[in-house]
Amino acid sequence: MQWLASIKIQPGATGSNPCVGFLGPALGGGHGRYQGLHGLASDNFINLNVVLADGSTVQVNKNSHSDLFWAMQGAGHNYGIVTSAESRIYPRKIDTWHYHNYVWSQDKLEILFERLNALHKDGKTPPEMGVEFGSVAVDPSFNTTDPVLSWTFGYAGPAKDAERLLKPFNDIPSPELQAPAQKLADQIRDIWFTSQPGHKPSVYANYATGVEPLGAMYGYEPWRMQRLLGLKAKYDPHNRFRFYNPLIKG
Repeated sequence: MQWLASIKIQPGATGSNPCVGFLGPALGGGHGRYQGLHGLASDNFINLNVVLADGSTVQVNKNSHSDLFWAMQGAGHNYGIVTSAESRIYPRKIDTWHYHNYVWSQDKLEILFERLNALHKDGKTPPEMGVEFGSVAVDPSFNTTDPVLSWTFGYAGPAKDAERLLKPFNDIPSPELQAPAQKLADQIRDIWFTSQPGHKPSVYANYATGVEPLGAMYGYEPWRMQRLLGLKAKYDPHNRFRFYNPLIKG
């Protein structure tokens, strides 16, 4: 698959679980992220080399054992062992995927499905919307009694095109999770630091959330901060690189 990508070629639907390979799901139909554009994996079969129950080998395609070819495209596990297959490939026109994850409280279930029905329009789902899955489950970190709706969309194309389709979902109010998550993180951090009396708080810079003091991320020694700031003035005097846990804010 990586080689195909390197020459600007992509397969049709391939599934996404490596343990079953390509033919495992394809003989049963074969879902995949590109099925809206190119059909199921089995729709793209050209030829199958099959070992039958009597030990004989046959080529199965539209012109040879066409009746078996029809059966192998969805019920293929019942008829023989496929030792190799030929499948269609396509020019790769998609260079990026956009994923958007949502979380809603259970009272949004009805409006969610109203907007899902409008998106799919009785089977007229935009073909580039190749991934969609969701769950309804109790998440104790949010609510110990009421279920939470979690939904994910994957779009074969740029974010702006995907978000145009997803606007109705963006308009569904979501619960505020940042504040309770930060509160829980603060409580855990305080417990951790309290267990180390006399030790100044410290945090791995890549795990810091931005609420920690600079010393906790980069070291409390005055010489260290002086040297870091001196190098900052030398190599980035206009503070261009200030997005993530910056030495100089603003």
